Amino acid sequence: EELQEMFTDDFDQIFFVGNERKDQNKFLPQEYCGNQTFPNVLCLEYNDLQYEDKEGLKSVVGYVSRRIQTDFPYFAGVSLKEGEAVQRLLDMAEAYKEGSKGLKISRYGLGGGNAINHTLNDESGVTN
Repeated sequence: EELQEMFTDDFDQIFFVGNERKDQNKFLPQEYCGNQTFPNVLCLEYNDLQYEDKEGLKSVVGYVSRRIQTDFPYFAGVSLKEGEAVQRLLDMAEAYKEGSKGLKISRYGLGGGNAINHTLNDESGVTN
């Protein structure tokens, strides 16, 4: 709610995406998930966002894209650039791999000591 209030004057539409870890009993407040009170919030299951390789990453991006288009009427019928999203995530993984832990990589808003928990063994050569 605070973020929405903070950015309402700067944007016509504001959307939020959060994830839950049901396997660890970590849930987002239900007033945000699937509730018409906050129709601009999309709640995803953490395990649905995991992938092992580039093809898995493409599947996750496709899944998130479909959910965005289904759950946010604002995006219904809009062609989302899934290929560009995949490339951005690959670039982010590479930037994170090249940076040291604790280094803030401002181009992607990455920072802190949490590694990207995926290994991409494909022609791009991105590994963690």
